[in-house]
Amino acid sequence: MRKLIVRVSGLIGVLAVLGACGSESSGGASTTSGATTGAGGAATSTTSGSAGDGAGGSPDAVSSSMMSTGAGGCDIDSDCDDADVCTDDGCSQGVCNHFEVDLDDDDECTVDACDPVAGVTNTLRQDIDDGDPCTADACDPVTGDISHEGDGCDDGDVCTTDTCEVGGGCVNAPGLCGPTYAGVQPIFQAKCTPCHEGASPESCAGSTCFVNHYEGTQLVLSGGPCDGLLAADCIIQTINDGSMPRGVSCSGDPVADAAIFGCVLAAEQAAIEQWIGSGSPP
Repeated sequence: MRKLIVRVSGLIGVLAVLGACGSESSGGASTTSGATTGAGGAATSTTSGSAGDGAGGSPDAVSSSMMSTGAGGCDIDSDCDDADVCTDDGCSQGVCNHFEVDLDDDDECTVDACDPVAGVTNTLRQDIDDGDPCTADACDPVTGDISHEGDGCDDGDVCTTDTCEVGGGCVNAPGLCGPTYAGVQPIFQAKCTPCHEGASPESCAGSTCFVNHYEGTQLVLSGGPCDGLLAADCIIQTINDGSMPRGVSCSGDPVADAAIFGCVLAAEQAAIEQWIGSGSPP
């Protein structure tokens, strides 16, 4: 009986030793997942951080790499700014998108465009202006229909007579509300400047300087067709006989002269005559 017990005890001891060896081997397998055996049996350290760690064990390295899509990638909308004001820039799932901005101003009379630097522009169509200063050009913003109607020379002043001179544009002659020198002076400036503008009333060679001096209209002339007349009276006389303005070949008939650039128009003659008829006040 004693021999059997010893043998059994010895067998148990052997099994215990074998079990210990097996356990050590198994334990080595489970504990060396973070190490490798180098030359001479020394343990060499390897990366053993969490699944989110990257090189050096930084907790953000792997996460950052996952968000990046490489060249052209993005994290937020501002990463996609292409410095072009004509695009709306955005980031979607790591990819930049650049959508054209809305140029349309819902106005059929404008040309809608965008400059990469200046931005959106909505300029009037060039075909709206017919190049005729005597027409009022308009465009319907809904349909885009263009019209050139009426008298574009109306200045909104009830004291002026508004006409259009062929080749010269609009004329808004004063005088209908009580003529004064200030009212007819623009006519003198437009039609008589070359010969009748000077530093003083009498400084114009062979004539009076009435374009920029009221006093010039009140001088009594001597000699010539206007001998003894006030300069103001001579002005309308020479306009009516076609000798003024000089060098334009006017007939003095405002209807016949309407197509000749530089001649005094009917409304202008009427304003001057009304001013003279009122005593040519200053």
